[in-house]
Amino acid sequence: LNNNNNNNSSSSSSSRTEEEKEVTPALMTVVSAGAWEMRHGGFLAAAAIVEHAGGSQAFRTEMLELAKQSLEDDEVRVRRAVAEFLEKLVARDGISVYLAVKDIIFGSITANFAREKQVDSEKTVPAAQLAKQQQRQQQQQDESMKQKNSAADVVEHENDVLDADEDTTSLFRSKPKKNPALADIKHDTEGWRTLETSFHALQRIMVGAGEAFSPHLTDELLGLVYKSTSHLNRFVRETAYLAIGTICSIFDEARLGEVSDQLTAMVSRGLSDNWSQVRFAASVAARKYLANAPNVAVKYYDRMLPAMCLNRYYVAEGVRLYSIETWRTAIGERGKALVAEYIDHIVPFYVKQAGADNHAVREAACHCIAELGLKVDKDAVRKHVSLLLDTLILCFKDESWPVRDAACVACGNFVSSFPEESKPSLHELYHLWFEHVSDNIPSVREDSAIALGKVMGAYGKDAIDTVLPELEKLLPMAKKQPSESKQYGALTNTTTFGVAQMKKRANDEKLHTDQTRFSCGSLAPKMKRAAGGCMDHGFVRPKEPWESSDGAVYLLRELSAHDPDATAKLMPVLAEIARVHTFAHYTKLLETIWKQVPVIAKNMGKRPFKRVLMPLIEPLFFTLRCDNRLAMSAAGSCIGKLCAYLGTRIFRGRLEPDQLHQMDTSPFVEPQFKHVK
Repeated sequence: LNNNNNNNSSSSSSSRTEEEKEVTPALMTVVSAGAWEMRHGGFLAAAAIVEHAGGSQAFRTEMLELAKQSLEDDEVRVRRAVAEFLEKLVARDGISVYLAVKDIIFGSITANFAREKQVDSEKTVPAAQLAKQQQRQQQQQDESMKQKNSAADVVEHENDVLDADEDTTSLFRSKPKKNPALADIKHDTEGWRTLETSFHALQRIMVGAGEAFSPHLTDELLGLVYKSTSHLNRFVRETAYLAIGTICSIFDEARLGEVSDQLTAMVSRGLSDNWSQVRFAASVAARKYLANAPNVAVKYYDRMLPAMCLNRYYVAEGVRLYSIETWRTAIGERGKALVAEYIDHIVPFYVKQAGADNHAVREAACHCIAELGLKVDKDAVRKHVSLLLDTLILCFKDESWPVRDAACVACGNFVSSFPEESKPSLHELYHLWFEHVSDNIPSVREDSAIALGKVMGAYGKDAIDTVLPELEKLLPMAKKQPSESKQYGALTNTTTFGVAQMKKRANDEKLHTDQTRFSCGSLAPKMKRAAGGCMDHGFVRPKEPWESSDGAVYLLRELSAHDPDATAKLMPVLAEIARVHTFAHYTKLLETIWKQVPVIAKNMGKRPFKRVLMPLIEPLFFTLRCDNRLAMSAAGSCIGKLCAYLGTRIFRGRLEPDQLHQMDTSPFVEPQFKHVK
């Protein structure tokens, strides 16, 4: 049997050798081909052969030579395939592969670290600054055009842009006008040639070599990697942080301790980078650092913990989930205690991030501040309450509605947790909450009501007396709603890409001819921060009356938990607005009402609610047969919950025969509540 196995093994090896002899010459021909697709596929195939079959020494040697020639290939995908091949090759043949390509890689990085022909006169600016310069230049051009009052000039300009008698396809053949003032400005990811892929090849070689690469991590190489973490090109920064993560895996704790100060500074900065890809790569490096050198990293918690905390709420899901898992594995149950211990470092960081240009960072900062008010030891947070509330109030006036929403919730948390410390800010907060109860974003309306509910819980009768008059004013507003209401009303968004202006912009030829071109996600104008004052919200439009009623329904739900008697007096008004069907979006209001009524019923109690139930039944069953399925579903769910709370027979006993039939035949009412006698 052993002889048979040996024979089979020998036969298999011989067969593989024969196949390799046939494949490798063809593969090397493919790699040397003119089409980039063939070169790309060839290096990927070579990487697979080296990883799984090994290949002959002659094959690997010749492929290495081809890889050296292709490290600066014109096609980026080929260069990335070369990096993958080198990773597999160094894993099999050892550090000699790195030594063979070291000079080429370092030469490429050194030559391209600064842009080609970059001189002092060349203007190199980050994306945000470039966008501002382009917009400023465009405004200057617009002003110049307005000053041309000559009819001949106007006619000439119109002929240049669009001749109405010409075929419209000529628009696509026309060449865009070049702006001489911006001709020498480059985007921050443009003009670096092979810099990013050469760094990528270096990082993949580190991964393939593993601990064997440790002696080659010289001060020169480490300095180059550190320098790259602050490079203008975000892709270079991302690769640099991936390299730092690999370094953290290669070094033992003692060696990491030697470079810990500079390494920590680099990782902490990357955790706060404006670009999600860079932030994620830095998060990978941070996890490896914490895992491989926990005794070293603990000395630098004051630098790392603030950004690690914030990234648990970052809007990019990959960064957020990865950061949550890192916190769970590295910090564990010590999280609250550590945040309290380093609160003097964490609070200034949150305040700074709440003023960041990136609205996603501002939103995450608000969530983190809210967490401080809810979860962290109050004695540790107390001395920072005034500063944190001032920060949240500014965010409450932000142009980005998710930031306003997060700030709204955070303010409610802080007021309920620190009622005495919050009193100086209460007047301004009431004004903001009442304004946002009528906001055009549904979640902002609800969260404002929730925040006011927490205030009523914290201050009792004083807060109820403040909220009740506003609620009495807002709840019946739907009765004033014009029949031609629109979901976005007369919304005017001061940003270029506002939703409400999309249709108007899409049909305006002047807005799409000879204009500045934007790179998605990098040159788009940022949502503005609040700058103080009372009109900093960024949106200017009259509130739709029905939205005020919609927000008031949420506020009524919150009031019912604190003052059932006052709630009972407002229930007839709720029934009245549920009968208003004369405006376009009445079904949205009905959906909100029937989702909140079961909660209000439980807060009031069975006996008080039964006294105010009858006026609600007719509009409830009207909704059950309307044409909007979301509203019908909300009505059916409301009927089921009321039956479960009050008793099915008690509820059905208040219905007319046609309503009983409607309830028994509706697909939106659960079967256990039907045909009950």
